[in-house]
Amino acid sequence: MSSDSCHKQHTAAVWVLVALLISSVGCNRKSGVTKGEQDNFSFYEPNKYPADDNHSKEGFETPIAVGSEVDVAVSWTTTVDDMTVACLLNSGETEDPEILEVLSLGLAEGPNTMVRLKALKEGSTRLHISASCSPAGSPNKVTDSIVLTVVEPTHATITISERPTLLVPQSKGFSLRPGASINYQAIVYKDDQRLIGFNLLQWAYDESLLSTNAPEEGTTRSRPDIPVGIPVASAVNTHEFTALGVPGEVVVTTQLGGSQDLVTLSLDDPLQMEVVSSRIDFANAQVTEVAITEFTPDDLIFRLDVTDTQNRTVVPSESDREESKVELLEGEFKHFEVIKGEEHYMIEACAGTGVVQITYMGMEVTLPIEVSPGMDDPICD
Repeated sequence: MSSDSCHKQHTAAVWVLVALLISSVGCNRKSGVTKGEQDNFSFYEPNKYPADDNHSKEGFETPIAVGSEVDVAVSWTTTVDDMTVACLLNSGETEDPEILEVLSLGLAEGPNTMVRLKALKEGSTRLHISASCSPAGSPNKVTDSIVLTVVEPTHATITISERPTLLVPQSKGFSLRPGASINYQAIVYKDDQRLIGFNLLQWAYDESLLSTNAPEEGTTRSRPDIPVGIPVASAVNTHEFTALGVPGEVVVTTQLGGSQDLVTLSLDDPLQMEVVSSRIDFANAQVTEVAITEFTPDDLIFRLDVTDTQNRTVVPSESDREESKVELLEGEFKHFEVIKGEEHYMIEACAGTGVVQITYMGMEVTLPIEVSPGMDDPICD
């Protein structure tokens, strides 16, 4: 294998590990699946709610919020005559449509494997489904049902949708550069019980400071590589806001409560920047973040932490990210390369000393760098 191939494999492996270590928040998900009363199918909410990592972690034992919509996906296989067969929905209806109304059957893009319901008032009712399941020969009609409960929501909470640069605790909150965007997510409750359902929340904010594109919520399509059609998870109960470049303070809230304070900036507002090293302990799979004033071999994976005068984390725009530069201002190295990731930078350097200049959001900082060759470092080959 060539040294260039080794170099590329080494770089890819490091980036994969960095992504896993920095963004990992654990995996403790529930199946989110509820068996039907006749045990022919499994039912699940295919959408991605806040804090979910795929489709909803909540099964249909979880109540649905009055006023919301909910998608009920049906497992697309069952067993007929000891054979696993594929199925498509023929019908879906509720016993009490005054509690849960059927809005649609199937996906806008893809086969019929899902029912969309509208929660109208408190109560419990059954959803009955009928499907055609096709082993070799004639299709078989298979039915099943599930009990669904609807309750009135009492309140909602709003938190930021996490991104790696925003995971660092900041007691002062966040401010947005012109054109920068931030995502908020809301969880709806009845007392202490988390609820499911979407297309319920009405987001309130100052339209002179922020713009937003109201997303279409709910699953509308299936995976193209699966001919029978598994619904693609759609993020629900989230909202993205973009700063218009007018300085000010704004509160984002909903009709069910919950709130987040946010500051919008102009291009002229003063900022301060720190270079934060992500020091990786490979043996223990841990990352320690440390503000640095010089680059050592332990500090070559880093991010740029920008705050405003009130120590709020500054969220950059896409143009801020694209226009950022990390370059060797002076010095000589056997190898020197800067790789820009989505949130982090990595310097690949071997055998040299010099000065690195960083340009970001109209600011410039310079840091000295010294790197010695490692005996087994493929970038020095």
